[in-house]
Amino acid sequence: MMWRRTLFLSDVIKPGYSFIFTDRDVMWLRNPFAILSPDEAEDVQISCNRFNGKQRSNINPIDTGFYFIRSNNRTIALFNTWYTMKDNTNYTYMVKECKDIIHFSIINSSNHV
Repeated sequence: MMWRRTLFLSDVIKPGYSFIFTDRDVMWLRNPFAILSPDEAEDVQISCNRFNGKQRSNINPIDTGFYFIRSNNRTIALFNTWYTMKDNTNYTYMVKECKDIIHFSIINSSNHV
């Protein structure tokens, strides 16, 4: 199921659509766009389980239950890489490895991916 979702979301950003993705157990009480960064350089905004106050900290464990993705070449490449991992992982490690690739891209990219 996760791979179908990843492929679908990859197809959404390819023609230039940005999106917010949330798990089904999220309920919006306010407009989420009001609190997201308007900075166009922020390609990925993603939730974390514990936030230490530093946006690019390696110890903020990401949680894919909420994310905002801006469509551009970097995020398209990120989702393509994420989807190709399906051929190289077993289900047990899939979620951890997907989170690792996103975390690595966010923390280590000078282009804010």
